[in-house]
Amino acid sequence: MKIEFTKMSAGGNDFIVIDRREGNTVEVTPAFLREACRRKFSIGADGVLLLENSTSEDVRLRIFNPDGSEAEMCGNGACCTALYITLNPIHPIERQCITINTKAGTLEAEVRDENRVKLKMTTPKDIKFDLKAELGGTEYALYFLNTGVPHTIIFVEDLRNTPVDEWGRKIRYLRDFSPDGTNVDFVKVKSDEALDLRVYERGVEKETFSCGTGAVAAAIVAAKTGKVKKSPVSVYPHGGLPLRVHFRLLRGEITDTYLESEVRVSYRGETEWQD
Repeated sequence: MKIEFTKMSAGGNDFIVIDRREGNTVEVTPAFLREACRRKFSIGADGVLLLENSTSEDVRLRIFNPDGSEAEMCGNGACCTALYITLNPIHPIERQCITINTKAGTLEAEVRDENRVKLKMTTPKDIKFDLKAELGGTEYALYFLNTGVPHTIIFVEDLRNTPVDEWGRKIRYLRDFSPDGTNVDFVKVKSDEALDLRVYERGVEKETFSCGTGAVAAAIVAAKTGKVKKSPVSVYPHGGLPLRVHFRLLRGEITDTYLESEVRVSYRGETEWQD
C-alpha cells in the first residue's frame, strides 16, 4: 500500500503529515508508526499528524507518537496543521483564524508571514506546585501542569550537563503522575524574558529538539513564580528554533496563552507499507 505524506517541522519538531480529508482510508497502525518514525532507516519524525474532516472545526487533528500511542495535543504539531490546511484547503477558509479539533479541545491558529503560526492554547489545568524529587543527590522542586498534555517543569542551573534522558525517565514514571505519566522539561532562566529548554517527551521516550506545549508550560511556571517578568517570553529549545509564548498574568492567574512558532514544509513523498 502506498501512503502519501508531507514532511513538516515547527520550532525544531518534525512530523509526518497524512491527509485523510478527501477519502484517504490509510490506517495508522502501531507497527507503521514505529517504522515510519524511525530515523536513518525510514522517514524519521517526532510523530505522525493525521488530518481528518471535522463537523465543527476546519480540521480534526490526531497526534501519534513513535511508540504507537495517541497524544491529546501537540503545540508544534498544531502549528504545522494550520499551515498545511492553509496551503491545501479543500474548502474556502474565510475566517482569519483556523480552528483545529484535538482530544484536548478546540485550538485556534493564525498563519502569519507565510511560515509563522500563532496558536491559541487551551487553558492550563491540573496545576500542582508542591512536589519535590531527588535527582543526582539534589532535591528539586517539581512544577506540574497540563497545557494540552501533562508537563513537569524543573529549573536547573547547568542545563548543558543535565542528564535529560536519565532524569526525565525517572520523573516521567513517578507515582504522582500515574497512570498517564508526564513530559519532563528542564529549564534555565536566561533573562527576565527568556528561557532555555530541554525536553524529555513521553511517547518518544527520549529528549527531542523542541516541544511547543513544553515551552508554554515553562513560560507559565516561570511567570507564576516570578522568574520572568513580562510577555512574550522567548523560549530557546536545546536543538530547535526559538519559540515565543504570549500570555496575560493577572493576580497570579494566566489567561490568553499563545504559542508562536516557525513552520516549514520540508518535502512531499510516498512510502510503501504492508502490515
